[in-house]
Amino acid sequence: YNNKKIREVTKQIYFRDGIHTLDADLASLGQPCLIVVDSLQKIAVRGSDDKRAGIEKWIHRLEAMKILGHCVLMVSEKNRAFYGRTGQAGYKESGEIEYTVDVGLELMEVKGANGVVEVSLNKNRNWPNKGYISTMTRRNNWWFVEGSSGR
Repeated sequence: YNNKKIREVTKQIYFRDGIHTLDADLASLGQPCLIVVDSLQKIAVRGSDDKRAGIEKWIHRLEAMKILGHCVLMVSEKNRAFYGRTGQAGYKESGEIEYTVDVGLELMEVKGANGVVEVSLNKNRNWPNKGYISTMTRRNNWWFVEGSSGR
C-alpha cells in the first residue's frame, strides 16, 4: 500500500464509532458532508425496546439531513431469506428503507470467483432502469475495480 497517498486523500474523513454526536460533529464542520452509516441495523437505540422503530426514526432523521445539503450513504444488512438474490424487500428490519432511499444498490458475491461481486441497482428514484450494472473485483482488501461483466 501507499500509506502516504491514502492519508493524503483521506485527510478530510472524520470517523466516529457512534452516531449520537452527529449534530455536533456536522455543526463543527460547517459545510455539507457525506455521511456514511455502516450498518444501519447496528445503530444503538437508546431508551427503546423497539429496535425497528428506533431504526426507522434514524432513517427519517438522516433523510432530513439531505435538506441541509448533506449526502447520506446507509449500508443495510440483508434478511437471510434474501441471501443470494437482490431486491428492496431484502433490507433487514426496516420497510422504511425501500420508501426513503433514492438509490438502492446491492453487491452480490459471484460464487467461485474469489473477491468478485456483481453490482445491481434495485431502486433509482430518478431513472426507470433497474438490474445488473457491473462486476467489480476487490483489490488490496480495501477498494474495488470494475471488471468485465462476463454476461
